[in-house]
Amino acid sequence: MKIGIIASELYDGGEITWTKVLCSCLLSLEEIKVINIYVSKDYDMWVREFADINKAIVNKVDWNFRFGINYKIKIIKVIIKILTLFKNSFVKRIFKFQKLDNNDLIISPYVSTELLFTSKKYIVCPQDTRHLHKNNLKIGIMEKLKKYYAEFFYSLRLKNAYRIVVEANYIKEDLMRYYKIPEDRIFIIVSPILISKYEIKEERYLVIRNKYNLPSKFIFYPAHFIEDKNHIKLVKALKIIKDKYNEIIPLILVGSKKNNFDNVMKAIEKLNLERQVKYLGYIPDEDMPYLYKLSTALVMPTLFESVSMPIWEAFYLGVPVVSSNVFALPEQVGDAGLLFDPFNIEDMAEKIYK
Repeated sequence: MKIGIIASELYDGGEITWTKVLCSCLLSLEEIKVINIYVSKDYDMWVREFADINKAIVNKVDWNFRFGINYKIKIIKVIIKILTLFKNSFVKRIFKFQKLDNNDLIISPYVSTELLFTSKKYIVCPQDTRHLHKNNLKIGIMEKLKKYYAEFFYSLRLKNAYRIVVEANYIKEDLMRYYKIPEDRIFIIVSPILISKYEIKEERYLVIRNKYNLPSKFIFYPAHFIEDKNHIKLVKALKIIKDKYNEIIPLILVGSKKNNFDNVMKAIEKLNLERQVKYLGYIPDEDMPYLYKLSTALVMPTLFESVSMPIWEAFYLGVPVVSSNVFALPEQVGDAGLLFDPFNIEDMAEKIYK
């Protein structure tokens, strides 16, 4: 059996990790002979990841419909959007979507445009439904039209899916409620963790501590820098702890620099926390287990999350968790960690201080 994985434009962090785990699990099955991984960005990284595995073939494609389209000239963006409205052989040839039909089954880790142009059965795996929970009351007419366009095709891809796989019950309920997807086509499957494949060696702890110049105690937050990840309220909570309890809690941040990175750095500077908060940048996968283990706790202040891979990783490694109480996180954390209101900085500070 040949499986095609649409990994053309994955979000850094969770989606990439989730897809790596998916590929590893599929490769362990004897009945699967080939996995074709289709990527537009991070091609070299995917080639390195599966360099020694003959069953995994990384295919370079130019399917830039999620992020890449934003970098194109406006008229080209409009033409691409119009072309991808229609499912026909011309569109299929121009974007080379026929590559997907060389597989027996397609799996997409997000609700991708490419799914509209394959004749094969496909499984789609929406990582969350945050777009349904955004406040759209103040958007203009054009934005409403764009939202209607996006929702129409999002719904079409879901309804044509052979199966839908999600990680949390609230996503399943959203898909049933908003898109009328039959319950028997939606499966809740919690992903294994990638971090478990790395062997932890005692002698590496000191190496990693010195490599990243880590303090003796710190809290750890791995997340890319978008507004939903709530970095600014987190650093404000640390400022409250510093002023109220005279306690300095170092914070180590890792994750890709997205559109909120500069705002977070300015907030750290404004609060005079430059010596307390440290951003490490890119961290190789094999170093991540040591950052978890060396930390005092994982903090997860996100405003929106389905199921958090870092929380599973922290639990696996025996690291305490302090998390926001939104969506599926209370169900995931249960009694194994502390929960706080991510919109309430005082509550966040109190739980972190504990």
